[in-house]
Amino acid sequence: MKNLILLLFTLVSLSLYAQTDTDIQLAQHYYLSGDFEKAASYYEKIYANSPTKVYFNRYYDCLMQLKDYKTAEKLVKKHAQMNKGDGELKVLLGSFYEDAGEPAKAQKVYQDIVSELTSNPSQIINTYQSFVAKNKMDFAKQTLDRGRKLMPSYPFNFQYADFFALSGNKAEMVREYLDYLETQPMMYESIQAAIALRTDLSNSEGQDFLALKEALILRAQKNTSTLVFSEMLVWLFIQNRNFSGAYNHVVALDKRNNGDGGRVYDLGGIALENKDYETARKCFNYVLELGPNGNLYLSALKSLLGARYKEITTNRSYKSDEINAALMEYENAIQKVGKNPEITRFKGLGEISPDEFKYFIGKDIRLEAVMS
Repeated sequence: MKNLILLLFTLVSLSLYAQTDTDIQLAQHYYLSGDFEKAASYYEKIYANSPTKVYFNRYYDCLMQLKDYKTAEKLVKKHAQMNKGDGELKVLLGSFYEDAGEPAKAQKVYQDIVSELTSNPSQIINTYQSFVAKNKMDFAKQTLDRGRKLMPSYPFNFQYADFFALSGNKAEMVREYLDYLETQPMMYESIQAAIALRTDLSNSEGQDFLALKEALILRAQKNTSTLVFSEMLVWLFIQNRNFSGAYNHVVALDKRNNGDGGRVYDLGGIALENKDYETARKCFNYVLELGPNGNLYLSALKSLLGARYKEITTNRSYKSDEINAALMEYENAIQKVGKNPEITRFKGLGEISPDEFKYFIGKDIRLEAVMS
């Protein structure tokens, strides 16, 4: 008897599953075909059995396409009651009243949403995003203002910055990012990524670059206890590929912090990758001037020679004084540290002597034509 009951239960379950699966296929077919009346009849049954967000959205869309506002209103209210923590549904109800030609009701719904917010950052952020998705920017701003009033210590800076960016107010956007950076300096990489995404820093005379530069300089001067704004200035010049300008700031930063030249050395590597050989050499020479006891002394010495080597062998167009400078740097390096393979080895050449180096960059290579 038990086996018979189990068999009947299994058969009924399979039948219901097959029926539901068929209904879903038919509902999707009619929906994609634009037959919203037939699609709605199927989605009504499907939603009743499985009131998920996907089926709700499809059923709601069908009703709105059919202008069946009465049923759509009941549906939204029912689904919102079942998902009380979902602020998106409340915003959808307001949007429904707008689509139905009842703006007064819509405004009332939106105002109630803002006034009913609680000290819950997730609720506030989700509600803000829901308003933005419906392009209700006034209520999006009211949501953030309400959130900041309820929770003055919570950092809604990213949401405010997002709002100002969408509103075209880049000055206020930057202010929000930098306000947050002032309290959370470890977030500088996230701030850099956000700013780079929403500004054009490639033009040193452009409004975005100049405005950010001014804001960072003011912050650096005002907040002398933190280095993050000075570091942001270095980053800004690097974004602009102005490595010489970055050099001035990074050296000042290193001296102010009594550093070991690490920041300057890293900038030298970036400048070298971007073929700004002059700035690269300045960076490596700065590290060398800190003295032979520095942790980066040998690395800077090797990088200095490598920069000159790369410049000469890449450009193939240089003056005799540049060759003489390269030879002098090479010979000085050997005098300082001896014939250290880590210093005198070059990519593709292995370890070479001063004479071999001189021959390699001598007049023959200097006069050799470069074929394109």
